[in-house]
Parts: sequence; C-alpha cells; structure tokens
Amino acid sequence: PLGGEIERLGSLGFDYLELALDPPEGHHAHLAPQVASLKEALGARGLGIVAHLPTFVSPADLAPAVRATARAEMAASLDVAAALGARYAVVHPAMPVGMGRRLLPQVRALALEALGELAARAADRGVTLGLENMFPAYGHFFEAADLAEALERFPGLQLTLDVGHAHIQD
Repeated sequence: PLGGEIERLGSLGFDYLELALDPPEGHHAHLAPQVASLKEALGARGLGIVAHLPTFVSPADLAPAVRATARAEMAASLDVAAALGARYAVVHPAMPVGMGRRLLPQVRALALEALGELAARAADRGVTLGLENMFPAYGHFFEAADLAEALERFPGLQLTLDVGHAHIQD
C-alpha cells in the first residue's frame, strides 16, 4: 500500500517519491479516493511527488478505440497526479506494438498528437510534463533528434533523461 511506502521513504530522508501510476495499486481509480489521506501522509513526511504516467498503455495504437482508451487512462492519471500535488509528471511516448512496429511514421504521428494533448492538459493543471527517452528497441524517441522535434513542437514539454534507457542497446 502506498501509505506504507510513503512512511518508509520519508523515514529514509528522501525529498521526493516517484509514483508509478500503473495498475493495480497505482491506478487512478484506486488512488482517487485516497487523495486526501495520501496528501496528508506526503506532507507529514515532507515528501514531494513526481508522477510517472502509465507505462503500459498505447496512446498511439493503430486501433482508434484502444488509442482513445489509453489516452483517457493517461489523462485520468494526470488528473490524480495533479490532485496529489505533483508538479512534474514523466511520460513515455507510445510503444509501437503489433503492426505499429512496421508503421513507425504513423505511430510517431499519433504519439506526437497524444503528447500535445497531454502537455496541454498538464499545463492547465500546473504540472510540467517530462518526455522520457526510450530504449532503442522502441524504434523511436531514443535519439536526440527524435526528442528535439517533440520538445520544439510543444514548448511546455520538458525532457526526462533516463540514463539507463540511454545506455541500453538493442
């Protein structure tokens, strides 16, 4: 349970907790009813929060219904993160899956569209959105030029440099 993790991390002297908003314990529907108590626990331990939006959803899926559901999950997770007081949220660009691995230009266009929507929502909620660099195996968003395009296109978007991802080969 997150309350216990807040206690444990706070007692170790950390300044921030990175909260992965992935199911089951980190799902927005699970966390939403706990927002007040979690904020109280974070405050009592002097912990700030950095949110990591859902990792295993595909906001650039080639199937429109899957894509819409993934985007709704990310939006709801961002809303809970903002309610918890997160000032920064990390986002993975979409993972190309299935036929998407063969249609990277289409997936990339959809991923950029999703990033734009999410960056605007984050700005409306006072949250800075950080685009995380990915593994080379993703096929996109791992080289500086890939990241620069998104950062230039969406001025409020920032970069989250994951040095582990940057050093992993195919």
